[in-house]
Amino acid sequence: MADINWRGDGTVADGVREREFEIQGARDTITGVMWSPEGGVPANSPLVLIGHGGGGNKKAPSIVPTGRGFVLEHGIPAVAIDAPGHGERGGVAGRSPEYYALWADSEVMTDNANADWSLVLTSLLETGWFDPERVGWSGMSMGSLIGVPYVASEPRIKVAALGLCGTAGSTPSRSSIGGLL
Repeated sequence: MADINWRGDGTVADGVREREFEIQGARDTITGVMWSPEGGVPANSPLVLIGHGGGGNKKAPSIVPTGRGFVLEHGIPAVAIDAPGHGERGGVAGRSPEYYALWADSEVMTDNANADWSLVLTSLLETGWFDPERVGWSGMSMGSLIGVPYVASEPRIKVAALGLCGTAGSTPSRSSIGGLL
């Protein structure tokens, strides 16, 4: 699949290594971060993918402690990427007209985001570090909106925690759940 371009060895704090990476996607460069034990990824390790909230990014204040927490509390590496139009992939300002236009575009927020996550997951599994039977998803808010269709369509995800996913307004259509049933 796609090669992972690691941005150096990362930083270590309190036994957790934080290491950023890039993967060339179909439309742009996917930017991400992995948290793992300081000594490296244990052989045949489980993996948790973390979807950030709207207007956030891979290193948002709620994402970093989540990623570090999986490592510190469970010894499980975790990965987050910048969703389309977020972080290093556009940085659309929250609550701006551009932000609302991005949210209204189900191709970007569902199809493209899910293709990005599938590429990232495939690339990570190809490292041989992770057990493909023990992959999970954790998403809050927009991480759930992206996560619902992704988890429903991605058989490699075995467990998911989804929260703060609204059921009114454009949320149901953005999640594409109707088309998946």
